[in-house]
Amino acid sequence: MNILCLGGGRFLGPVVIDQLLRRGHGITVLNRGRHPVNYAGPVRHIRADRHEPLPWLGSFDVVIDTCAYRAEDIQSLFERVSFGFYLFVSTVAVYKKTDCFPLIEDVSPIGEWPLWGEYNRGKVACEKFLAQSGKAYASVRPTNILGSNNHIPREMFVYERLVKGLPIILPGNGEALVQFVFVDEVARLAVLLAEGKIRGCFNACGDEVVTLKDWVQKISAIAGVRPHLQFNPDTDGLAHRVDEFPFPNENIICSNAKAKKAGMVFRNLCAGLKSIVP
Repeated sequence: MNILCLGGGRFLGPVVIDQLLRRGHGITVLNRGRHPVNYAGPVRHIRADRHEPLPWLGSFDVVIDTCAYRAEDIQSLFERVSFGFYLFVSTVAVYKKTDCFPLIEDVSPIGEWPLWGEYNRGKVACEKFLAQSGKAYASVRPTNILGSNNHIPREMFVYERLVKGLPIILPGNGEALVQFVFVDEVARLAVLLAEGKIRGCFNACGDEVVTLKDWVQKISAIAGVRPHLQFNPDTDGLAHRVDEFPFPNENIICSNAKAKKAGMVFRNLCAGLKSIVP
């Protein structure tokens, strides 16, 4: 297939593109070109900022968009390209705040979740625009993504503090229930849906539900370093400080049954961590 990929310069995008190239697809990448990448095969590169007027981009079988954060991002793109199917990388943060878990794609409503702020509002607006667009599309909703070359300090934030002997300061009581997914798994789900032009919304999350404290202890066990844990009640909930710990003390548990029915397999959390933690 002839596929246009939006983004493709950092973390998830290069993994998606490499998987597509290995499967024989023709790839055009549109981004600002700020992060040079050595892909697994040849790509056509359009250097452009999607927030500025775009040229006519042409016709494609599929568009994979890894970097839309506002409805306007998608609308302006739709005006400059012709395509048969659109794959949007969204987030589980689009769900409306609730204490009723797990969150299920075709059951749990999307809407405001104040802790996720503008990120939540922008991605919700994107999904609502797509739902009203009349276009064939799928939305991938990842939970917290882990993996090599992550430009957001997550697993390596914990690892680096461990090896330096620094305390790991958990927000609140550190007992929030969360899930993780690895970057290659998100890419694989995106490719699976794009190739099959499978419509709908799909959570991307591993099978295991762990507390923030459990997650730190798993990384510590792999690194062979005993963690020095501290807890900060002043950074609980909306008071979360990302510079102190990557994730807030907020429960968010999702079903991955729909993605698994589509053909996905998610690996064990410890196995995935062992592949990326030194």
